[in-house]
Amino acid sequence: MKQEIGEMLELLYPMQKAEKSRQRFVAERRRKLLLTGAAIAVLFIPLSLKSARADPKISGNQIVRPTKGKQEVELKVDGENYSSKITLFVGARVLSGQELEEMFSEAFENLEIEMKNENVSLSKVEKDLFLPEQLPDYGIEVYWESSDLFLVQTDGTVMNQKLDSPQQIDLTATLVYGEISRQQKYKICVYPYPYTEQELFEREIEDALSKSEEQTKESDYLKLPSTISTGELLWKEPKKNNTGIFLFVGIIVLVLLYTKETASLRKQVQKREQQLLADYPDFLSRFLLLLGAGMNARGAWERMIDDYKKSGKKRFVYEEMKRTLAQLEVGLPELQAYEMFGRRCGLLPYMRFAAIVQQNLKKGARRIAELLQAEAQDAYSERKAQARQQGEEAGTKLLLPMGGMLVLVLIVILVPAFASFAL
Repeated sequence: MKQEIGEMLELLYPMQKAEKSRQRFVAERRRKLLLTGAAIAVLFIPLSLKSARADPKISGNQIVRPTKGKQEVELKVDGENYSSKITLFVGARVLSGQELEEMFSEAFENLEIEMKNENVSLSKVEKDLFLPEQLPDYGIEVYWESSDLFLVQTDGTVMNQKLDSPQQIDLTATLVYGEISRQQKYKICVYPYPYTEQELFEREIEDALSKSEEQTKESDYLKLPSTISTGELLWKEPKKNNTGIFLFVGIIVLVLLYTKETASLRKQVQKREQQLLADYPDFLSRFLLLLGAGMNARGAWERMIDDYKKSGKKRFVYEEMKRTLAQLEVGLPELQAYEMFGRRCGLLPYMRFAAIVQQNLKKGARRIAELLQAEAQDAYSERKAQARQQGEEAGTKLLLPMGGMLVLVLIVILVPAFASFAL
């Protein structure tokens, strides 16, 4: 990886020392990683402290009731053999009222409609029932009792997998508003269900909590049961800590940022090759023109570099030419300098150009102009073919958005047409 990065940087910055370019790249990447890591740490530390400082809601097996409305409290209870997580809704002390009868009547009517859920009626129950624990529009708590918990649970689950014929049970809804409650029975078809020991434990906990809620509803605290039939209970709040997930995501971000820098270099090298191919015909034509004006190869080379410096635009082929000229100025033989130029460009057209110039220097061939002219014609032909290929690729990329536009047009046309037929 280190060697690959060094080679790519040398291609992208030919006039700079490879080691200096690599050090600058490593320093920039390290700076980005440190900044990202610091940002993750700034977010991670407060999140950890927040999880550690969560205010406890249980004090001496008691929960403080809210001043109004309901408060959701998540608890974890440990028995001698089992444990369970409980989500508890602690209500405020209720107030009495004189118009409660009408409200209860309306609430029972709405409840009968809602509890059918996806079933046609309560006399033909084939799917689970919807048995809410609250009616928020009325501020009412709902408690459910089933004459046979093995057929219909108080959460509305219907167990009909092993039933041979329809059966009837009574499902009782108790609506509680403050200190006042009303009950209503519904005839429901129910079906057996084999409870596990864990489910029995949770069921007993729920029953104990219901009794405690009823006994302490006028108190400022909800008394949590300390024992059940299987033994003592230990109540505590489960700790929520999402810092591990956040830290994992942060590490992934750092890894992606690290690999992104190398991928960015590869993309720049790819763009460099495309630019070199695009500039080759113009580069060759200018060199051929200067040779035709009576200059030798090195003179034409120097003149092209002077013109490039005046333009103020960075082109990779001229940066490589500048590097070649610097090598010539320190005494490198022309044959070797032009050969290294072709190798550094790394593309077949530039290697052919370097070979033609080397042949001229070795043998003093007078046909260099003819060879370069033929090479220029081939270069323009290749450039046309390349432009044609890029146009075809662009057309292929446009197929997806054009297909999306076609679908939208069909929707705009067909939807009103079908709507008119429906009318």
